[in-house]
Amino acid sequence: MKRLFILLLLSSCVVCAFAQTYSQRRWHFSVKLGDNIGAATPLSIPVEIREIKEFTPHFSPSAEVAAALRLGTSWSLNMGVRVERMSMTTCARVKTYSTEIVRDDSHLSGVWTGDVETRFSAAALTVPVSVGLSLGSVTTLRAGFYGSFLMHREFGGNVYEGYLRQGDPTGPKIVFEGDDSASYEFNDDLRQWQWGAMLAADFTICHHILLSAQLSYGFMNIFRSDFKTVSFAMHPIFGNLSVGYTF
Repeated sequence: MKRLFILLLLSSCVVCAFAQTYSQRRWHFSVKLGDNIGAATPLSIPVEIREIKEFTPHFSPSAEVAAALRLGTSWSLNMGVRVERMSMTTCARVKTYSTEIVRDDSHLSGVWTGDVETRFSAAALTVPVSVGLSLGSVTTLRAGFYGSFLMHREFGGNVYEGYLRQGDPTGPKIVFEGDDSASYEFNDDLRQWQWGAMLAADFTICHHILLSAQLSYGFMNIFRSDFKTVSFAMHPIFGNLSVGYTF
């Protein structure tokens, strides 16, 4: 991840040199640094989740090199390459939540009732493509699509203060009390490719300084289609705030 950030920053130096030649033509270039805030989440709260007790977004930096091709006075075609991290932790109270846990080196599957902590983290190489509409010299609105390759992905956590029914809701009951807990981990069941839609707004706050806000929504479930342990789909929904320099 660190090497990719360094490579992207070095690429931005090449863009800067290139931009000195072409900035007076139809092409404009920018370099952005930002932070992602969001979650991998179901679109509506499933019946299994009875209470969201805590949501903690983690520092999720992004670095992007982008180019905009002007299509007349108001429209533009925007393309970029972004290295980014997405990370969050949630704690919830659930009932008959389908899962597979590890306790004392034993794998147990069934439905869980009690508290569950979930951690999601991913490092992605993302290519966004959008169409922009300029609303004067300060504001540009953008809408488009993105594709992401997940270089690193994690989904796991712990269950505690509750009980597991093995197999189905009528199966043998295993109780967890006090400090007793078990872990789960579905890293290998996450998709490596994601794609979705994005909306963004860019604001030129002075001659070359750019402030950007973006919202992205992943069309695909974060889990592979053959993964059935988690019974509902989860989608990556993240906002991004970034500061950039334009050429």
